[in-house]
Amino acid sequence: MGNSVYQLERLIDAAPREVDGRVFWLADYPPIEVAAWAAEIRRCAGLGSVRSVPTWVLQAGGRAGDLLARLGMSDPPLTSFRVDNLLTEMVYDSGSTEHIAGELPFTMADGVRATVEWLRGGSAASVADAKSSRSRLPSFSSLWPAAVSSTRRLVRSNKRTPSSVSRRWIWRLSGG
Repeated sequence: MGNSVYQLERLIDAAPREVDGRVFWLADYPPIEVAAWAAEIRRCAGLGSVRSVPTWVLQAGGRAGDLLARLGMSDPPLTSFRVDNLLTEMVYDSGSTEHIAGELPFTMADGVRATVEWLRGGSAASVADAKSSRSRLPSFSSLWPAAVSSTRRLVRSNKRTPSSVSRRWIWRLSGG
């Protein structure tokens, strides 16, 4: 979340000529490898190594889940749709976002640590802020109020509700 808020703030503050009619993907760059992400989650949570299964086993499990759904099970744990989502690479060109936002303040490991801390009932902001203070990057907890403030500036200037501002801003950036 910290990197997305950071990117949004940079896009909101960018000169109109840099963003008008362009599409911006909010994403980490370079893209995160799922296996490395899973390994970092397990390491940070103090769990063992990531276990894997062959693709054909996942696909068979997905088909079994499809059958369970047809037989009336309301939400099987694995379906062909879910397997397809797991196997589909979702890498988008974030070069235009990187050009405007520059270096991201948080690494994948920072995000995982903050998330694990939050799941354990702690403060995600304190974990990310500790990293920020060492690297002189903006703090995690300072980014959210800045994004809210920028959205309020847009609301005041356009006299629209926050949801219509979001739609208008996305529409404007995407050339709609």
